[in-house]
Amino acid sequence: MVKWVMTYDNNDKIKSLYDNTFEFSLNYSLQNKKKGSELFIYPGYLSLPSSLRIGGIPIYPS
Repeated sequence: MVKWVMTYDNNDKIKSLYDNTFEFSLNYSLQNKKKGSELFIYPGYLSLPSSLRIGGIPIYPS
């Protein structure tokens, strides 16, 4: 069984390619600080907890 998850910039076209996604916000801070919207994409056999953290940031699947 292949085990994977990925994130991608939130985009309707990308979101339409996958069944199991949820959106979350991410702070970017290279030169200019901004908040971006990301997609968390995961396989259907993966059960996600009701809340999780990525890099210490709380992420809540919808």
